[in-house]
Amino acid sequence: MSNRRIINGQDTPARIEEIWNYMVDNDKYYNVTEFARRAKISPTTFCHRYREWAEKVRARRDRRYGKRKRSPVTLKRVETTEFKQALEQIKELQRTVGSLRSQLSCAEKQVSKLLDAENECKKLEAENRKLRGAVELLLEHLQMAGVTQEKLMTIWSSLEKQIQVVR
Repeated sequence: MSNRRIINGQDTPARIEEIWNYMVDNDKYYNVTEFARRAKISPTTFCHRYREWAEKVRARRDRRYGKRKRSPVTLKRVETTEFKQALEQIKELQRTVGSLRSQLSCAEKQVSKLLDAENECKKLEAENRKLRGAVELLLEHLQMAGVTQEKLMTIWSSLEKQIQVVR
């Protein structure tokens, strides 16, 4: 039971063929709705009963203007399933991104703590250099004051023992 309504002496397939030829000859790029209107049938009838023609019209328009987005309602069942799978994949990726963000935050905190520790170590190294210089100066003054080398070595070894205890 196809739509064979006669308008201006032509049935529907003949009108569709005529509009197609007009469109190709005059370098026109109608969308499905406009094409159906010019063929004097409803767009729904055109898409359902003359599906191959509707696909031809879409393909011609897509070649000219590029692939258009289709709503999930107009997709075939397989494409809808792929769409749902894509949505699930997007949700999973969003969860992964959230997890990675929290890991990044933890890593940034650890880096901050390590930088603080590094700065503290640099301060301690500077203080140790000052202290070592002060001890060396003290030993030089003691040596000039006439303290024997043996006494200086005893003082130095007791200082080293105290330094090792502090470590």
